[in-house]
Amino acid sequence: MASKDPFQVSGRWRSLAIPLVFAAAVMIVGTMGVVDPLRDQATADDLRSAIVSDFYRIEHAALAYARDNGEYPAAAFNLSDGYDGGLASRTSAPARHQKTWSGPYLAPLPSRPTPQAFWSLAEPQSLRDADGDGQRDELWTRLNRGNGEVDDETAAWLDRSLDDGRADAGKVRVTPTWIWFELAEH
Repeated sequence: MASKDPFQVSGRWRSLAIPLVFAAAVMIVGTMGVVDPLRDQATADDLRSAIVSDFYRIEHAALAYARDNGEYPAAAFNLSDGYDGGLASRTSAPARHQKTWSGPYLAPLPSRPTPQAFWSLAEPQSLRDADGDGQRDELWTRLNRGNGEVDDETAAWLDRSLDDGRADAGKVRVTPTWIWFELAEH
């Protein structure tokens, strides 16, 4: 007894199958150029919002530290890997701040926005000198751009969103390696 081929499409089904296959092919081809750019934009938006969120957390922590201790926290080259300058751990704060330290000020520490990018807390600077006193009395945090992982478009967006949009002026400064964010000035 011969068995019926299950893949044989009869006349009735053929009239439905051909338009359905055609419609599926049109949908697949039509969305191929749309989905990837949308996914890329969502990834860029997630990165930008994480950076802005971490910036405001670091700013709040540094200001609270300065309020409690009367001075800025110690410089910390890599906040993302636990070198916190006293923002998260009393043991990282200078000895003169041990009695007045009431942290943790920054918990949890900011994560790396990309695999190679990281946050740091700079030594006091005089990049902007808004008060005109010529002193190194500004506290800046900076984001290492991770060998281009934080691209120029994102850096420019951050400068426009948080400051004046000029890479070499204001409270946000953009260089090829770092994005600098002013936290405070005494």
